[in-house]
Amino acid sequence: MVDLIAAGSRFDTVYRTVFGVIVIGRLIGVREANPSNVVPIHRLFRTFSSAGATSGNIIIAPDDTKHLLSDAPVYFLQGGSMVRTFVATLMDKTMNVKRAQVLTDAVTGLSVRGLMQTLSTIYAFFEPGLLKFDKTTHVAMPHQSSKVYTNYLLNTNDVLDDTYTVTKVDVIAGITVAEVTT
Repeated sequence: MVDLIAAGSRFDTVYRTVFGVIVIGRLIGVREANPSNVVPIHRLFRTFSSAGATSGNIIIAPDDTKHLLSDAPVYFLQGGSMVRTFVATLMDKTMNVKRAQVLTDAVTGLSVRGLMQTLSTIYAFFEPGLLKFDKTTHVAMPHQSSKVYTNYLLNTNDVLDDTYTVTKVDVIAGITVAEVTT
């Protein structure tokens, strides 16, 4: 009789996180993404729960593509071991994060905004704003806000790549989802 567990493990690949931790698992293609998903699903990543992968990890595939792992509510037992599935979102950009220093005014004692300071370079998936159809003028106008998915905890008013200002930040499924405007 064929051992299906052993057959499936032949497709497992060695991945590493951006911090060098080795994780064994497999990326699974998704036929069609649901537009109502909160996190864009490019692929699924399946691994044993003991492998050390967690939501917010960025794994590097053998072809050097980077995928951000976020929680997916799929667990099952396989050969006595717990298997965990993550949503794997392809990281298509690196972006610089700048944040204003907060200074205290010597005279008033109030907090004032200081110079912009570069904090980090992050991996991100950038989802451009959609075109909105204006019913009165019958013209498709670009939507003002776009979304950025990352594992870096952004704050409102952070500036990305000297172009985008973060207007809203949510932590969803273990990753940061930020709305940005130009």
